[in-house]
Amino acid sequence: MATTNLKPFFIPNSNADWPNAEIDTSPFSPPSGSATPVPSLVKGANLLNLIFNPDTVGNYGSVNVRVAKLSGGFSSWNNVPLVGEDCTSACPAPVFSSHPSNQTLVVGSTLTLSVSVSPMTSGQWFKDGSAIAFATSTTYTKANFQVSDAGSYYFVATNNCGSSTPVSATSNVATVQQGSSSLYYNTTQSQTFTRNNCPVGETGSTVTYTVAANTYSSAISQADADNQALADIAANGQAYANANGTCSGSGCVAITSVSLSYQNITNPSNTGNPSDGDHVRFTVSVNAGATSPTFQWIKDGGTLATNTNTTYDILSWSNQTNPSLGLTNDSGTYKVIASNTCTSTPYPSSNEIFKGVTCSNPYDLQGTNVGTTQFDGSFSNAYPLPLNGYIIRLYQGISPSGTLIGTFNSATSTITFTGLTAGTDYYYTAQSDCGGGDLSIIATSGKITTQTSCIPITAVSIVDTLVNSGTETLLSADITPVVYSSPISYQWKKDGVNYATTSTIVLDNSNNANNGTYTLVITDACTNVITSSNSYVQNIGGGGTCPTPTVATSLSPLTATQGTAYSGTLKVKDATSVTINGLPTGLTATPTPNGLDMDVVISGTPSVSGTFAITVDATNACSGMTASSATGLAFGSLVVSPSGGGNTTITVDYHGTDGCDGNGDGVYEYEFTVTNTGSNPFTGGTWVANAPSGATATPSSGTIPTVSVGATSTPIVVTVGTYTNGDPTTPNEVVVSGNIASSVSDTAVYGC
Repeated sequence: MATTNLKPFFIPNSNADWPNAEIDTSPFSPPSGSATPVPSLVKGANLLNLIFNPDTVGNYGSVNVRVAKLSGGFSSWNNVPLVGEDCTSACPAPVFSSHPSNQTLVVGSTLTLSVSVSPMTSGQWFKDGSAIAFATSTTYTKANFQVSDAGSYYFVATNNCGSSTPVSATSNVATVQQGSSSLYYNTTQSQTFTRNNCPVGETGSTVTYTVAANTYSSAISQADADNQALADIAANGQAYANANGTCSGSGCVAITSVSLSYQNITNPSNTGNPSDGDHVRFTVSVNAGATSPTFQWIKDGGTLATNTNTTYDILSWSNQTNPSLGLTNDSGTYKVIASNTCTSTPYPSSNEIFKGVTCSNPYDLQGTNVGTTQFDGSFSNAYPLPLNGYIIRLYQGISPSGTLIGTFNSATSTITFTGLTAGTDYYYTAQSDCGGGDLSIIATSGKITTQTSCIPITAVSIVDTLVNSGTETLLSADITPVVYSSPISYQWKKDGVNYATTSTIVLDNSNNANNGTYTLVITDACTNVITSSNSYVQNIGGGGTCPTPTVATSLSPLTATQGTAYSGTLKVKDATSVTINGLPTGLTATPTPNGLDMDVVISGTPSVSGTFAITVDATNACSGMTASSATGLAFGSLVVSPSGGGNTTITVDYHGTDGCDGNGDGVYEYEFTVTNTGSNPFTGGTWVANAPSGATATPSSGTIPTVSVGATSTPIVVTVGTYTNGDPTTPNEVVVSGNIASSVSDTAVYGC
């Protein structure tokens, strides 16, 4: 009886290094008396076969097999059993009792395929015709299913019985595809960046940063998934370019010094002001070796030219402006600004040159009215002063007819007037000696208004605003009144201890080191000390209670008109949700979060009139703390005035059908009208007729069409009927209601 056993290992060459395959036969233990040789390895194109030829039926122990992977590390099969089998008959083919099934999967789920087959010595799963590495079990599992995992799967089972020819069988093909999902995945997104951290003078290359499709998912929308990919690009693209881009080009020498010189080409000995018709030249010099400088030539603050020329020539100088001769005055102050690719900011010349004899292109004196906060006034020149400087004259009253207060030579660009009288208007003029010896006014009169008294601060509250996408909270001051005297000083306190003296402070919302209660104390220019009416509590990490919602700003305005559009606002401090109570019909409330507060807009058209007490229920559910709430917060009463009608007059006119005999047996009727003496149309009118005792009014009620301002309604006729108990002693009465403050009535005694 011939016996044999062939054990194949099906491993793709892409993942295995066949020359480094090893076998450990130490566990091999043939039965007593067996002459079976030690098992060996045979390496095929894509199979590693373990072969041994037993001479008897029985258990031969096991062996260990290890194969080096090209990607690093090893794949091992330990304790592979070796059994002698009876193979005197033909090797039976494997038979499948169950096959893999078609599947439609959501991305991110788990793919599981299985078969049942026997007899089988070895097996292998395939996808789209290619073997799946290490997938030799009858069950194949793939976690985190992706679009790229969709395809056709099948299993090949092999039964190998010694010298008999190996027999294989193939399962059905299972189709696996992506199904619909509530998740959306990004499409491929990319953006090109230029490396920007190269040494000065070198140019960075461009690099494309790409986020592959299906990297990000969203349960919201495709656009949201794409936006996540774009956010990745925005956050990491430039750093990726700086790390992976290249730099090219030679070094660049920055500009470190610039100077300007003047030369009269026509008359070199004349270093003063040029004459009409002279050819003059301005020359710029920069530090040696500066790379490719560009020059901006400037006269009196305006750009003349921008080029790479180191000289600026005026071929025919003019000291006058004469349009008929085509002359433009060249007098003024010249300077130059140099720049190049490796100078971070433009570099101005260290000097300026003023040439000319007139002041036709004056500098603009920028007056600053500081009299609203102090009794001293000052102004500054917005441009560098000419070499000659200015002379500033200050007058009380309108210059030049006012009284000369003083003359100031502007050796610096700022002049301060002191000793001014409160409540008095002062004016200043500026003059300059432009080289010709005469003074020319080059700035119109400016006004300085002094203040009679200090404006104090009356109230201060803390305003908290979320900044930097909510990661920080900005605390600032809301000061009343809007206009107040300065200077003022700030003192922020944390838990009663001095914290900062800046006008605002920023708190990190992720750092519990900032937990505490913050208040603000302001000292104004009138030496008043004002403490904020509220405090701000930060408690990162929980354990405390959220600040209780409070009234921040009452409803404004507090008046409305029936039938007329209305819009009012109110603010609740430290609130995450609000409910508005007591609104008249026609008005709605729209709350909008504003930092840690809630702004509420009440709008619409009220359809009723009256006085309505508006209250608010508010809740503060701040992060990490116990929520707090407040109910019935009062914001004042909204008074809605009636839309029209005003003073309405009712006129009742009686007349009898059978005369005025007064015998009590006649049928009588009367009519009445409504006259609108108000300022708006009378609308929604109704009436009720009350008859005397013993009579009946027909009809007894009705409606009144709209009555325009100043108009009178169509007469309405009411039949009184026959009196049954003699002439009445009580009058007929008509009561009219509508869009008026209260009902209006009128009466008349029965008769003609």
